[in-house]
Amino acid sequence: PTGPTGIQGPVGPASASNYGTFYYSGTGQTVAKDAAIRFNDPPTNPGGGYQVGLGFSYTPSTGIFKFNAPGDYLVMWGTSCKEEDAIIALKRNLLIIPGTILRGLSSVNIFQMTTGSTIITFAQNDELSVVNNGPGPITVQTDPTAPAPSFGGNATAAYITIKQLP
Repeated sequence: PTGPTGIQGPVGPASASNYGTFYYSGTGQTVAKDAAIRFNDPPTNPGGGYQVGLGFSYTPSTGIFKFNAPGDYLVMWGTSCKEEDAIIALKRNLLIIPGTILRGLSSVNIFQMTTGSTIITFAQNDELSVVNNGPGPITVQTDPTAPAPSFGGNATAAYITIKQLP
């Protein structure tokens, strides 16, 4: 038999209320040196991503995220580039964030997905972008000889996930 109902336990920790994932899944995007990678607009599934909450906003024409809710955020990003010496990094307020420079070093698989993750504390109105930090322009794209994804859309050539931590 079932026993009596006990008292209610304490409220658990808050979950992240501001998060989103943005993708670039086009056939090729040329990104000049020091310029931001632009993600698909609008950020809606499938293929474009999603956003929940108003902790940050995204401007597709510039590739810049602006933070409305200060706090600690988990940022995960990655790109697939045509060039074997592609270098990408995160910029906050136009300055490279130390420890976020990633370099694709494979001369065999030049379309490898180079990925990174970090936790960053943002103040209100801080700006974030994923930029080409290499010596010249890069082409963000997937391997054109690879088979199409099983879900029928384009493969992801670049992504960023931003999640505010409780």
